[in-house]
Amino acid sequence: MKEDAVLLLDTHIWFWWVSQDGRLSNHLQTLISQFDGRVSVSAASVYELTVLAMRKRIVLNRELDDWIDRATQGVEIDIIAINDTIAQKSRITTLCAW
Repeated sequence: MKEDAVLLLDTHIWFWWVSQDGRLSNHLQTLISQFDGRVSVSAASVYELTVLAMRKRIVLNRELDDWIDRATQGVEIDIIAINDTIAQKSRITTLCAW
């Protein structure tokens, strides 16, 4: 594993990937699953997912806290804060799944 390689998933990609939602292409599922580095989500994504669930914009298959615990531990996703160092080192890649 490349220690410095980080794949930062946005909220919807994270939700679709963990939920095995059909909206995420097989190509992206494979890219995420086989990524040679840290697969991560921003703490802001946890907040956004919480708001979406509370407003019933998304449906979770379990209680919110349990979903987040399983979504980060079971598939080894790190929750990271976005600070200035990470922002400066980030490379933005647009992955078109649709």
